[in-house]
Amino acid sequence: MTPSERGSAFRSDFGPTDPDPGIAVGKPVTASSAIEGHSPEHAADGRLDLNPSWWADPYPQWFRIDLERVARIDRIHVFTYWGLDRYYRYTVEVSEDGEHWTRVADRSLNAVPSTPKGDDHRFAPIGARYIRVNMLFHSLNPGVHLVEVKVFVAR
Repeated sequence: MTPSERGSAFRSDFGPTDPDPGIAVGKPVTASSAIEGHSPEHAADGRLDLNPSWWADPYPQWFRIDLERVARIDRIHVFTYWGLDRYYRYTVEVSEDGEHWTRVADRSLNAVPSTPKGDDHRFAPIGARYIRVNMLFHSLNPGVHLVEVKVFVAR
């Protein structure tokens, strides 16, 4: 598979994206809801294409990845839909058991437009089996959209 097939293609206006797909690709995902044709699996498929991606309506909505085992992670890269100066507000939480959550990223006050670079959240290493993105707001309409969520093992 070439980098562009994997979704890590060079973005002429924004530079290259990290070719490492992380450890979430193909893992089980769930979401609070989804619009037909835009299932949550699209946000953990290793592709950085706008379509397919996960869409849900109206906000707030949540998206969750099950890594299937606890991993020590220190980075989650979130790619929201971009274009037309749209921006999203969201938080990212992790959990070892799916019941007790720790927030590792907070963009709940964000007003910066999304780009193909995404939002690269780095934090102190923590054990996590579950990753949850809580989509709180979208500046253009009541729907929310995740293109990809990459999760990385602490090095």
